[in-house]
Amino acid sequence: MLFLGVQTMHTGRFKLDKATLAIDDANGKPVAVSIPAGDIVKVLVNPSAEDNIVDVLWKGRTVALYVVDLKQRGIETQSRRAISDWLPPETH
Repeated sequence: MLFLGVQTMHTGRFKLDKATLAIDDANGKPVAVSIPAGDIVKVLVNPSAEDNIVDVLWKGRTVALYVVDLKQRGIETQSRRAISDWLPPETH
């Protein structure tokens, strides 16, 4: 979608076609995590043109992604099978 000549992103689900680094919050400290190719993330808030980072829901937790990475590596999907993005991470 174009708004005033700037491509915007909708809130929604995106399937990543390449592994992508995200920023997680581990006890108040930023930690890099890798989201594997094929995983689905849900954009929580539509980023503005000035935003460089967007919060997404991934496997039941909120992490931050660079907008440019999501635009380059994410394919918007309407898949209902993406229930895994609402589930908490597996614990073993």
